[in-house]
Amino acid sequence: MITGGQSFVSAPPAFSADGRLLLVCTGRTVSVFSASTGMLVSELEGHEGDVTAVVVPPPPADAPAVAKVVSYCWTAGLDGVLIYWDYVAAELVRKVQVGLPVHSMVIPNITRTSKGADIYARFAFVSVEDTSKPSKEGKALRGQMRIYDLTRGRQVGNLLAEVNLTHPLVIVHLLAIFPV
Repeated sequence: MITGGQSFVSAPPAFSADGRLLLVCTGRTVSVFSASTGMLVSELEGHEGDVTAVVVPPPPADAPAVAKVVSYCWTAGLDGVLIYWDYVAAELVRKVQVGLPVHSMVIPNITRTSKGADIYARFAFVSVEDTSKPSKEGKALRGQMRIYDLTRGRQVGNLLAEVNLTHPLVIVHLLAIFPV
């Protein structure tokens, strides 16, 4: 259990789908705690920079009951990597290279229709910092919002937006995504 007089939390935490575990970004690690006892259960170590987001994606609405108890999450970090984890086994499953520091990430529950059938697709909306642009220049658009297809492990399309600074992302009504 983490104790001390300062905050070790680097981003908002997330609960497991069943509410039994709490995933907390603590520097370059995600600490997994029991929600009932507060004891440390495991740690997810694999980022080379501070972890800036942990997301336990919701299962598709029409998923079987067993799929709703999965133990997977995505993390994002200042190392420019999105990582897919089995947080119960504390195993890294997959990495997606973004290449720029990721300051924020949301993963909405999106379904698309193809040939009359609903297809569940996993996308991440990320807020990144373009470190190639000068930070001293007040008008430089260093903040970018991008979409990544987590199934294919690549960026989708071009930039969604460019802004002066990176912004945290939030989901509003689970459909629209706005910088805060």
